[in-house]
Amino acid sequence: MQPYGPMAVRLVLGTVGLVHGLADTFGLFDGPGITLFIDRIAALTSAAPTLVAWAVALGQLIGGILLLLGAQTRLVALLALLIAGGELWLSGRYTAFFVENRGCEYLLCLCAMAILLMCTGPGKWALQVKVKDGK
Repeated sequence: MQPYGPMAVRLVLGTVGLVHGLADTFGLFDGPGITLFIDRIAALTSAAPTLVAWAVALGQLIGGILLLLGAQTRLVALLALLIAGGELWLSGRYTAFFVENRGCEYLLCLCAMAILLMCTGPGKWALQVKVKDGK
């Protein structure tokens, strides 16, 4: 049953990434859309907020799709860790543990899920790309 644990984590993290990517890029699911997302990023950092916002939004969107497929799982998990960790690092708005008190528990869970996938790989039912050894 061990291969099913990483698969479950991958599917959940992929869904979260995809939905957030759609919200941040296109404004779906009552999300901000890219213009307001750029403004939110600009409030966090002055270092190229437009570039950072597009990179995060597309990283979530494309990364979510790749995780759902199980393709490039370890690399995408590193990207997810950088996005969630960057939010924790930059925002400074987390003053408690629980989400309802402006806490960081959600992002900590995303980071833990990403670390698990970096260590284990995709688990069951993943798209695997086989490369022949030059023959």
